[in-house]
Amino acid sequence: MKHANAIGIALFFFSILLTSCTSEKVFSLSLEGSSCEVRLDMGKSIQISSGNEDYSVTVKDPDIASASINIPPAYETHYSLYIGGKQKGTTTVTVRDNVTKETIEVEVKIVDSYLPFHIGESDYTQFPQNSYLFLVSNEARDFYIFEQEAQSPKLKGTYEFSVDDYLPYLTLSYPSGDKTETTTFSLGESSPYLYSLLDLFFKTNMVEGMTRYSPAPTIIMQMDEINTDKKLRTLCSYNKEIPKNVLE
Repeated sequence: MKHANAIGIALFFFSILLTSCTSEKVFSLSLEGSSCEVRLDMGKSIQISSGNEDYSVTVKDPDIASASINIPPAYETHYSLYIGGKQKGTTTVTVRDNVTKETIEVEVKIVDSYLPFHIGESDYTQFPQNSYLFLVSNEARDFYIFEQEAQSPKLKGTYEFSVDDYLPYLTLSYPSGDKTETTTFSLGESSPYLYSLLDLFFKTNMVEGMTRYSPAPTIIMQMDEINTDKKLRTLCSYNKEIPKNVLE
């Protein structure tokens, strides 16, 4: 009798264990976005907001972009999809949840690289305070001014870097009415790290004859208009992005 009771108790606990194992929760796959733009030679992460932590990823055209799954550090809870820009163009990245067999496609566009600068102080209406200056690393050397949260630019023009007697300058050319206005700024009072950063992105040769620095967390670009007292004070804001569908 005691033997039968022992077998019954064992079967009872085994059934509980089996139920707990077979009822493990399964999550549906979802990502924070289904499309993105990535800067050339840079990268972007898209959070996997729901899934089962066992993923694979494929890229339709690996010449244009690379992709991988990032495992979160201890202080974060979500995995993420990391996409790297290798060549301008469009492709599709597919994420697969290996538990549920679900897949999600992300439409990816690789665009020209650019540097964003937040304008903290300004003496200009065309470059207003708290807007963003984007310098694009393309053949045309385009720049854009975007106001906060705007989806279209307030101003578009072109830029040119130059060095005269070891002093760096930035010239902005932009439409003003029916003519083109040109403003040249001295960058001599900027963070010394700025010149290495600009040389890295735009091949300015500014660091020739200067000390080369590794980029620092905080980089100020001080823009003093020559022959006037007007100025712009900007802060490099690496993570700020140009809205989608502006760049080719």
